Amino acid sequence: MENTLIEVLQYMVLGLGAAAAYTLLGCGVILINRGSGVVNFAHGAMALVAAMLFLTLRGQLGLPWGVAIILAVAATAALGALVYLVIMRPLAQSSATARTIATLGLLILIQGVVVIVWGTGPFNVERFLPSGTIDVLGVVGSWDRLILFGIAIVVTVVLWLTAKHTAVGLALRAIAENARATSALGWSPVKLGLLTWSVGAGLAGLAGTLIAPITTISVDTMPLMIIPVLAAVLLASFKSFPLLLGASVVVGVGQSLIFSFIPIPGMSQSLPFILILILLVVRGKERVGRSHVIERLPMVGTGQIRWGTLTVIVAVIAAGIGFWFNDPFLAAAIATFGWSLIVLSVVMLIGYSGQLSLAQAALAGVAGLIASHSVASFGVSLPLAMVVAVIATVLIGLAFALPALRTNGINLAIVTLGIASITAEFIFKNELFVGPFGSVFIPKVELFGMDLDPFLNPQGYAIFAFVVFLACCLIAASIRRGTAGGRLLAVRTNDRAAAALGVNVIGAKFYVFGVSAAIAGLGGIILAFSSPAFSPATFSPMQSISVIAYAFLGGVGFIIGAPAGGQFAPGSFGSWLIDVIWPGATGTWLQVISGLMVILFVLLQPDGFARDWVRTAAAIRGRLRGKQTKGNDAAARPSAQGAPETKRKDGRSALLDVIGPEVAAISVPPVRLVVDSLGVRFGQKVVAVDGVSFHVDPGEVVALIGPNGAGKSTCIDAISGFVPSTGRVLLNGEDVSRAPVHIRSRKGMARSFQSLELFESLSVRDNLLIAADDGRVRHYVRDLFWSKRPTLNPIALAVVKEFGLIDVLDKRVDDLPYGQRRLIAVARAMAGSPSVLLLDEPAAGLGDDETREFEAVIRQIASWGVAILLVEHDMGLVMGVSNRVVVMETGKRIAMGLPREIQEDPAVIEAYLGQRTDETEHNLSDAAGRGVEV
Repeated sequence: MENTLIEVLQYMVLGLGAAAAYTLLGCGVILINRGSGVVNFAHGAMALVAAMLFLTLRGQLGLPWGVAIILAVAATAALGALVYLVIMRPLAQSSATARTIATLGLLILIQGVVVIVWGTGPFNVERFLPSGTIDVLGVVGSWDRLILFGIAIVVTVVLWLTAKHTAVGLALRAIAENARATSALGWSPVKLGLLTWSVGAGLAGLAGTLIAPITTISVDTMPLMIIPVLAAVLLASFKSFPLLLGASVVVGVGQSLIFSFIPIPGMSQSLPFILILILLVVRGKERVGRSHVIERLPMVGTGQIRWGTLTVIVAVIAAGIGFWFNDPFLAAAIATFGWSLIVLSVVMLIGYSGQLSLAQAALAGVAGLIASHSVASFGVSLPLAMVVAVIATVLIGLAFALPALRTNGINLAIVTLGIASITAEFIFKNELFVGPFGSVFIPKVELFGMDLDPFLNPQGYAIFAFVVFLACCLIAASIRRGTAGGRLLAVRTNDRAAAALGVNVIGAKFYVFGVSAAIAGLGGIILAFSSPAFSPATFSPMQSISVIAYAFLGGVGFIIGAPAGGQFAPGSFGSWLIDVIWPGATGTWLQVISGLMVILFVLLQPDGFARDWVRTAAAIRGRLRGKQTKGNDAAARPSAQGAPETKRKDGRSALLDVIGPEVAAISVPPVRLVVDSLGVRFGQKVVAVDGVSFHVDPGEVVALIGPNGAGKSTCIDAISGFVPSTGRVLLNGEDVSRAPVHIRSRKGMARSFQSLELFESLSVRDNLLIAADDGRVRHYVRDLFWSKRPTLNPIALAVVKEFGLIDVLDKRVDDLPYGQRRLIAVARAMAGSPSVLLLDEPAAGLGDDETREFEAVIRQIASWGVAILLVEHDMGLVMGVSNRVVVMETGKRIAMGLPREIQEDPAVIEAYLGQRTDETEHNLSDAAGRGVEV
């Protein structure tokens, strides 16, 4: 027993070296994230640069180790400053996804440059730290690892004290919360960003130089040290340096113990991500990023197919494969089709639904391994092997979707990259799955009697690969055009608003992860059978990162971006072309070129090659039709649900032919909303809503008013299901208190948001169509093969006319003035034909004339039989349209009655005494001027 304890302690001490490395690297990651809101995936690559510089300065130039460390760290800090000034500062107002992809491009670029300059390695560095041991009660520790851990503790303490007790530290904490407010206080975000990138990169350099003599420098593995580092940083919530130290110790020591006592490949690497998954379940959603940055989402194609153009392209490619292409060109074509399928899966995930997954290449490798084993080991036919592999990959893809239900954005990217790493270690390097040689030998395969051997019949296999790729592109286009595509775009843009419109966000995420996994799996199968022996090690975590870069270069929002991005993959047309132009420079130089292009495209062309191709094609079609296409983004800003409505000869929308007389006949099923003893708590002490009860009858407008902080918006959030609550919410007597948001919407409840939360990058029509979706699951299956273009329902058409939106239907929401967007927010809420409408300060920011028009709109909606709950600060509007008024103060209902009764209620008057501002006086005067007693 004593020996076992000593052995455990021994391995725990050994793990302190890894913990120290994770801490030093993690401190740099946190600093950079605080200063500029960026998660630097290239941090491990920066450590690699420092290690190689140290090797050169120490080994080749013979400089003292102290001087070599200082110079290497200074050079890495200068690299960090250069990255900030050249890349990150220009991207300050870009989305978190764009900046993340820039760091992925930087990772690819740095790794390629290191290989060109120094070679592939591995490299050994002469030790300079004491290499002796220390024995304490039988537990032996290595001095170099203990010293390294001591340095990590010192760095952590210094950074913690700096963050807590210096002006710069406080400014960094403030800028992480609100960059604009910090800037207004006199702190320059540019200087803080430059400082954090320099110091953060310097810490990466320090880690690289200190761990280089302890472990062999590997160009492949050191950049991927960022994976466990990001896990530790995520456990520390990107905030606390002491928590990071503790998380690093847990990860490093835990990995050492697992590696020693559970010798299963991949077990030690899986520890940090098992901890993260557990934490996600406990903590729930968490976002890393800047609240002030408006996400600029990638442009998305329409999914419309030009059948004539497609026929010509298919005929040319088929003829080329059958008659013109030689064997090297055919091999490049096969590789292009395979990798383009994997890139297409990324287009589905990021372009359609905004899910940043870094595990698509891993899924492709799993599918290729299952299919090749099915054929080679069990004698299964190729079609059956493909079916089995795709089904298995879809199930795995659905498992990959589980983290997306609890996290998103950069956090999801970190978790999925970790999953890709675990897959590579558990499966791709495990002899149980790949055999002693790391490969599965592929026997001769046939498809319906046709020989598909890529060497004996390369034309046949190339045609097969092309048909699979074309079929997947058609499926992706069909999804894009249909109802399913609208749901995915809604989730991509704003999952909170999507849920309020009845979109099952969980179902949409499962759907897109499943479909994208199937497409990635088919790509992996194509690549697996393109060679006599399949090695899944090709689908490494680094390749998963590269696939994101390929998709970004091609155009992550466009289907045509998949084959465009696939040209940068190994063995593709792009590598073939480079090999023709520059023999022998294919692999590494292609990596350098793609990494550099990713950075340039993030800065200059964030929508990839596809956007310009789409615009050029639209311009050509316009000229061929005798029309001059304007030089704007109209062609690249398509409607989410397809082409615009037809136009009449007078140029006005054909909608005018179907709305008008129908408006007066519009009605909705009558539903009574009852709120019974509603309560909301945040933590143990904060009571936001305390036992509030009221009801709203069909056709009635009930206003919910109160001073700032009274709990009005929280009350609406609780009624619509966005915050947990006690009490009951009844719709026509049915208790929906425990129903999720989208179910309440499907039962007839809709809401607007104080902050609008429109789908800004989509057209007005698209916003309304998403709201008008009937929510049926069958659309997901139907849209795989045949998508029916959605149309606006009678209520939506009536709303379009009533709100004066006919002429802006096909304009993007973010191109419209604020007042019109306010109307669109309410119109979208009504487009789903709700029986209960919750309006959260719908007139905020509107002028007097716009508010009067809005008053008429609310009366019109109520005349259709809709029960309306109105939260509004404009007392003129409230008293002008309300049948009854409910007053809240500090979470409690203090009064309820007719507007005149509320105006005379002493409790209401007392509650508003402290809130009576100039704006309140204006509202009351305005109400009086409109004939409303106040």
